[in-house]
Amino acid sequence: MTITASDVGSLSRSLSRWEVGEYFCAALVTVACAGEYVAEFTNWFTAGVKARKDALAKRSTLLLVASLALELICLVKTNSVSGTLIGSLSDKADNADRKAQSAVDKSSLADSKAGAAASTASTAETAAGKAQEKVGGVAKRAEQIDAGLAQTQYLISARYFPNPNGLTEQLRQFKGQAVSIRSYVGDGEGWGLCTALWYVAHAAEMNATNDCGMSPATIQPFFGISITGPDDKAMESLSKAIGQSGVFGGASSGPYGNAPHSPTLVIFVGSKPPFNIGQARGVKVPTNKQTKKQSAKP
Repeated sequence: MTITASDVGSLSRSLSRWEVGEYFCAALVTVACAGEYVAEFTNWFTAGVKARKDALAKRSTLLLVASLALELICLVKTNSVSGTLIGSLSDKADNADRKAQSAVDKSSLADSKAGAAASTASTAETAAGKAQEKVGGVAKRAEQIDAGLAQTQYLISARYFPNPNGLTEQLRQFKGQAVSIRSYVGDGEGWGLCTALWYVAHAAEMNATNDCGMSPATIQPFFGISITGPDDKAMESLSKAIGQSGVFGGASSGPYGNAPHSPTLVIFVGSKPPFNIGQARGVKVPTNKQTKKQSAKP
């Protein structure tokens, strides 16, 4: 399908609106997390009444789930619109490349003529150089769009628990068990999965401590989810329940049997494996063809 300049403008405005939607949903996630904090650790807005605290915690959880779902929809739409724009840009780059190559061929043919044809060949070579500069600019822009697409695809492939209620039921066997749930500082994607896991553990009535986003980053980060504790059986049971209930984008979740022991049960949510994308597609910058000018024969 051919996309006109007006279509490109419309798609760009649509992309901007969906990006604003993402920011709005992220703000709602922050509000929901703040509500959870207030309900669990302070007496603000509730006067310390347990019923009010529970109501605030439930509403905050529902707001968090709804916000994350809406943010995922915005990411999907952003990815779709970006893909359409990239496809249009690749088609235009191919057309510009063909025109530039045609100009180079014509300049080479004109350069082979003697005498009076030399001036025409020089003009054609100049035109080919300008066309090549335009194609180079298009190629650079395509690479920038691919980089943005890579980031979008990384975000949209974030790890999550598709059935938190089912995982909650499995974790009820650890009711009353003290556990610390942790993730790296500055890792937004890992913090989101860590927080979701904390909600599930809390709903399963485990004595869960929210240490998400507090562990210092390391030079070689850990990828996946690690479970350590004083009891091998508890470690294996917990790792099996979590490993079978989540979508981790290809990250490994084991083995847990050889994990080092710790005085208390710890669930550590590591980083998500990096996502790589190839260079810009469908763009080829032609090379200059050197020509020799021949003098006219007497």
